Amino acid sequence: MFQPVGGMDQIPRALSKAIGGHRIRLGAEVTGVTDKGQAVEVTYRQGGREKLVKADFCVAALPPHLMARVPHNLGADVTTAAGKLSGDRVRQDRSGISAPLVGARRPDLRRHHRDRPRRDTHLVPVLRLPRERGLVVGYYNTGATAQAYSALTPAERETRAVAQGVKIHGEKYRSELATSFSRPGTARRTWKAPGRPRPTERPATACCWRPAGRVYFAGDWLSHEVAWQHGAFMSARSVVTALHQRVMST
Repeated sequence: MFQPVGGMDQIPRALSKAIGGHRIRLGAEVTGVTDKGQAVEVTYRQGGREKLVKADFCVAALPPHLMARVPHNLGADVTTAAGKLSGDRVRQDRSGISAPLVGARRPDLRRHHRDRPRRDTHLVPVLRLPRERGLVVGYYNTGATAQAYSALTPAERETRAVAQGVKIHGEKYRSELATSFSRPGTARRTWKAPGRPRPTERPATACCWRPAGRVYFAGDWLSHEVAWQHGAFMSARSVVTALHQRVMST
């Protein structure tokens, strides 16, 4: 799960293959969710056409800042919660800079990372490689630190990343480096404070932790592992379990 062959997108590709890719409709923009009492209707736009799909239940896996824009009849509390999560609790942050140190001989990674000198050093070793050389992600920053790194040239970023790595792994981290690559982060991503809503926020957001009629909510933002695929899996399992129990009891 940490190092899928071919990249992280191989995980959703494998899931798609397992359930049948023909069941997934790509390039479809959700334009409405309506609970009809005995069923759910979801409208979406695909290829310039408005389309409709009906089902017994719906699992809305849209992140809150997108769900807040979708017309629905799920109640004012859902609208308030989606707006609150997309505003107060979810913040847009500048994506950090990924600086792989390519071709470096694998350093001694047994030293405990508690010796890591600064927050802007993030070492993720690629292990179990069949060859002597591999790749290490030297850092991945967000916010003001990412912007500071963005102002540097690639050579300056390498110098700073290597200087930090040397403090952890020793001089070989510098002397055995073959080459490096980095670029300023321009993507936008959503983050939420980890864990369930604080007690003062629960009245406004608790509705997202339970179904609104026949519509359930799922996503990494409804887990304790926000912004990670692991959190999305945890949330999905929780929702599918709850939905299964509901169907089997009726």
